[in-house]
Amino acid sequence: MSKVRFSPFEQIDSLRHQIDRVFTDIEGAAQNSYSTWSPPIELLENADHLILRMQLAGIDDKHTDIQVTTESVTISGERHCPKAKSNLCLHSEFNYGKFQRKISLPVPVINSQATASSNAGILTLLLPKVEEAKQRVVKIKLGDTTSASSIPETQSLAETALASA
Repeated sequence: MSKVRFSPFEQIDSLRHQIDRVFTDIEGAAQNSYSTWSPPIELLENADHLILRMQLAGIDDKHTDIQVTTESVTISGERHCPKAKSNLCLHSEFNYGKFQRKISLPVPVINSQATASSNAGILTLLLPKVEEAKQRVVKIKLGDTTSASSIPETQSLAETALASA
């Protein structure tokens, strides 16, 4: 009977290769369904809205899909390559094919009231914030400062709040 030597590092290396193969397969499938290019965006904020702008020059509105949830915006579409019959392309830096961008929003929005417009190749989404996300200015009265000095330094603010409740 021969002895089989067990090497945990070989097992770990084998597992790593298997995991790498899985992620390579997933990445390849994702690249087949959507191209690797994505249009640039700007995300702006004012008191009541988030404003999302995306550069979509050369993309027809009918080839653009916009989905808005309370927490994110997903924009997908396709830029078609023009069919040149007599022109030979010598150099191109344009991106063609399908794209998809999912943008996480910093605050919740009212997705049912979102609006979209397109002007000069720039898609603009106006996303109204939910009431809780709007910045409200609240005036707070400053109480008597002598009561703050009576709190012992070893006692935490939470303990003080619990004791006074």
